Amino acid sequence: FRRGFVTTPSDLLIFLFTLVLLGCSSSTAVQQQAIVVDAGDPSTFKEPPKSCALTCPVSGCAENGAPYVCPALAAWDSLPHESTCADWDGGAPAVEATKCTATAASGDAVKYAGPDPDDATKVILPDGRRVTPAGSISYFREMDLEGGEAYSLLPVPSSNWILVVDAGYGVHAVLAVDRTKIGTSSDPVASYVKYPAPKTLNSAAVLVGTSTVLVASDDGVVEALDFDATKGTLTEDDAKSIPLPESVDDNNNKANWYVSGLALSPDGSKLVVTSVFDKRLLVLDATQAGWGKQLGSATLPNAPTQQAAFDPNDATGHFVYVTEQGDRKLLEVDVSNAAAPAVTRSWGTDKNPWGIAFLDARWIAVANDFGDTLTLVDRTANSATAVPVDSAVTLHGEEPTALAFDAPSHMLWTTLAGANAVAAWTVDTSQTPPALSPAGRLPTPWWPTGVAVLPDGSVAISNMRGPSSGTDPTQYPIGSGNPDRGPMFGGMQIVAKPSAADLSAGAAAVATNDQVGALAGAPTVTCPHGENDFPLPPTNTQGPSKHIDHVFFIVRENKTFDALLGDFKGANGAPSLTMKASTVDMDKLWLDFRKAGRQFAISDNYYTSAEVSVQGHVWTVFGRSFDFDERAWFLTGYGGRQVYDNPASQPQGIIPTGRPAEGSVFDWMAANHVEYDVYSEGLGLISAPMVNGHNPVHLDVPGGPTQGQIGYPDVERACYEAAHVRVFCDVGNFVYALLPNDHTEGVGMSTPSPEAMVAVNDDATGIFLDAVSHSPIWKSSLVVITEDDPADGGDHVENHRTPVLFVSPWVKHGYVSKQHVDVSSVHKIFAHVFGIPYPNEIVANAALPLDLFTSTPDYTPFTHEPRQWPLSCGVEPSVNLAEGALSASWGDVDDVDEQPGLGDQVWRAMRGLPATAVTPTMQRQMDESARLVRGRVHVNHVK
Repeated sequence: FRRGFVTTPSDLLIFLFTLVLLGCSSSTAVQQQAIVVDAGDPSTFKEPPKSCALTCPVSGCAENGAPYVCPALAAWDSLPHESTCADWDGGAPAVEATKCTATAASGDAVKYAGPDPDDATKVILPDGRRVTPAGSISYFREMDLEGGEAYSLLPVPSSNWILVVDAGYGVHAVLAVDRTKIGTSSDPVASYVKYPAPKTLNSAAVLVGTSTVLVASDDGVVEALDFDATKGTLTEDDAKSIPLPESVDDNNNKANWYVSGLALSPDGSKLVVTSVFDKRLLVLDATQAGWGKQLGSATLPNAPTQQAAFDPNDATGHFVYVTEQGDRKLLEVDVSNAAAPAVTRSWGTDKNPWGIAFLDARWIAVANDFGDTLTLVDRTANSATAVPVDSAVTLHGEEPTALAFDAPSHMLWTTLAGANAVAAWTVDTSQTPPALSPAGRLPTPWWPTGVAVLPDGSVAISNMRGPSSGTDPTQYPIGSGNPDRGPMFGGMQIVAKPSAADLSAGAAAVATNDQVGALAGAPTVTCPHGENDFPLPPTNTQGPSKHIDHVFFIVRENKTFDALLGDFKGANGAPSLTMKASTVDMDKLWLDFRKAGRQFAISDNYYTSAEVSVQGHVWTVFGRSFDFDERAWFLTGYGGRQVYDNPASQPQGIIPTGRPAEGSVFDWMAANHVEYDVYSEGLGLISAPMVNGHNPVHLDVPGGPTQGQIGYPDVERACYEAAHVRVFCDVGNFVYALLPNDHTEGVGMSTPSPEAMVAVNDDATGIFLDAVSHSPIWKSSLVVITEDDPADGGDHVENHRTPVLFVSPWVKHGYVSKQHVDVSSVHKIFAHVFGIPYPNEIVANAALPLDLFTSTPDYTPFTHEPRQWPLSCGVEPSVNLAEGALSASWGDVDDVDEQPGLGDQVWRAMRGLPATAVTPTMQRQMDESARLVRGRVHVNHVK
């Protein structure tokens, strides 16, 4: 296919889906003859020479004894060039003396993630933000749950009990929490019921009577539990679990019903059930005589739905209200005739309506997650009014989700998932629309998910990600209780009835916590009077950089900082945690990456807030995460669950409800007229608009435009990109490229060894850097190379710490930055280089690593060193039954990170310590694989 084949967003989406459905994700390349290039014909460079480096067996591969040769790296004057290429003699501009200088970071700006060493009340998150939870906090550390995510909370009336739905990567559970023990040394969890994978819970829960709890699931049932409020005992009650009709999945194939909303009528006679994928609303009998019987159903305009709720001000239960995200609406459904429920009215909202709160018999408030607004719905005048969550903030990223209204105090509360806070407004319903006066905020732990006001005025808050993961002194596996996920237990926060002063102080604390770029000790730039030649402008409003106009963002796969750079001189590393035991082997295997790290600049205080690739690519493409991503990543195959079954992509960043309102980095560049190119990335490409007629999508990139083929040799990708830099000279000002081979495919009979894949990935990294630095645009280029997530290796600082490399004439050479930065900081660099508005609030508040840059350029190019590590394939199962059995249990290795035990196996291979017998952990990993290979598992609870 030629560039330009895709002309519309729908064309691209159909094409990307077709690539996968047609089986384009074969994991190995077939050896072919090298492409013959003509030194006088640029078109012969369109397709790079084929590589056989990752084809097994390697005995017939010429690259087994000689390195891959990329013709596009030939001397500039020996290459043919398109007319788009500048005249260049191969030299560099004269170096001018320094005029502007940046200070080194210090103080708060250089603190590493984890507990603040100077303030025991603070935790520093991987993204640099601080969390200082108000009131009392406890984290749920029931170890047999492997770490979960507290999705929602349900206070039990006339008691101190709060029920929590805990979901996430590990075992799902419903917990009974004693609020009086929150913040004490006692475990507040009195009891819990576990739902191991593939069973899957969702956030909705209702209490029927005083002792029956109903919980949403993806298992084709509404799960039922008995609760004894005198003892705080929860017991699973399958006899009361309510079977639901057959439903559909995200591909409209037959599947279990995936419950989103649950609502119990005020008289307790009817239960309303809505779905994530199914457009039907069900009305079920909740009386003892007809328990669970379907009384009727209504077809809603669209799906997914989020919350369903009856108005507590209407004892008749005539209507139920549903937030419907597919069409951005609040729906009113008449269920007075349960046999024939019907949608009666709807009101438009902003993107992704989530929580519902009833202010009185007339007014309803709706929280719009991606819209960063509240919608006030007037049922009398049949109208709706949008109100910004924060009128002073014009960017997206705060993400209001759950709502609670405290009628006695006229106070409306919402979780702000993206700001680690809950916000409060005083409500005056005597005005039309009601006046919402900001009352303040309360700081929470990482990612609040639910809020409720208790009878005494206390505020209860559930949170998803806990206090961060902390250090990990050992390697950890992908997909098997990864310590990067395991210690990230969610929790519960109780704040005694806050005063006006508490809320005002809380708002100030939240603002301070989130302003990472304003931390004391952040680098500053000083220029002589009248001069302004610093290559990275200190603001994004004074125009683009005078020295940098090309930015290359290279994303690789799955490594911690210590795994790759733990033995680097001048860095805060742990040599015991490098992937290879010796520095000699590390330098040979990661030859070009480590060479570039020593020549140019790295940071030893850089993080991603992702744990797995689905999240990692969201961060690299969007510069932030969001509530959909945090709640859905484990439903795409991790931990043995596969709720989202779309074969072409993960839902984050792809489906409309999984895509932030501001769009991707590609939308951002296009909106600001920055020409860009995308080499292999599925997320964010739904729109991919052209800029100045420049088509950014490379459908012919080796390995495919969506990453897809983990095992396709990265050297071909890099050589293809090198030709566009040095022969066609048609790259945009912003280039995003994937080099995924270092993900590896584990140790198997027909797959290349982890070392071979890493070596090929490193070779490709060197080819790319050589191409850029031996081109006319080198003098004005910046290359940023990082990993999408830290899911290989351990880290002695914090498990989200990952390598990042800055390559440019305009960065300090041989420099190790100590400033705390993260993926959003990299996106902030993009904004300052191009002088464009920030895409979202997270990027706007991020730290800016000015200290990495210098006004005195060093134009010394990077020279690629061809791969030295020998090629090899994995072991025969007959040679190592244990490792062979684990590898054989995996399905398609191109389903990123859906290989339970892969990280563990890669570590053993790198360290020369293969398992000699299948351990219980490996057996659990193989069982998990079996569930994934079978695809969606239908769990039948019908008795």
